[in-house]
Amino acid sequence: MKDALQPMAELIADLPSKTPKERERALEAVAQQAVSALTLLLKDVDRVRAVVYQLDSAGMSKLAYHGRGNTPNPFVKTTERGRLACEMVEEGKSHFEPDISQASSDAYKGTGNGYETYISAAINSGSTGYGMVTVDAPNALDLVDTDMQIVCVVADLLAIAFAIADTK
Repeated sequence: MKDALQPMAELIADLPSKTPKERERALEAVAQQAVSALTLLLKDVDRVRAVVYQLDSAGMSKLAYHGRGNTPNPFVKTTERGRLACEMVEEGKSHFEPDISQASSDAYKGTGNGYETYISAAINSGSTGYGMVTVDAPNALDLVDTDMQIVCVVADLLAIAFAIADTK
């Protein structure tokens, strides 16, 4: 745990000393370290992929990803999938779908682009949503509740970085 998260924590600790422009660039490094940390922490999950998404005017787009080679799709807020994801971020929630074939709604089935299970956690600080972090894997039931706890901790650390980077 320490090996995976310490580099990310060090990058976050350096953010306040940077200029606003430097913080924007450093945030990308924090996001990249976060997805790398998640793939290390979830090393026993076959072909896991981790993604950090950032809110933008269209919905959410990837800031960083690591793991399985499928390029992550954006979340477009004009679609049901995108709307629900953006609402989850605004509300500071998380979502775990152990098997997308059993999802309660088509919107929670995701794109199914190379994965059958996923966890999403909002990157949120107080009433401000910044984006979300997700992990997914090709085999249903490969992700478990303890994995969700790890993803949520990383999302909380990312919220600190986003909040610091957001200060002008």
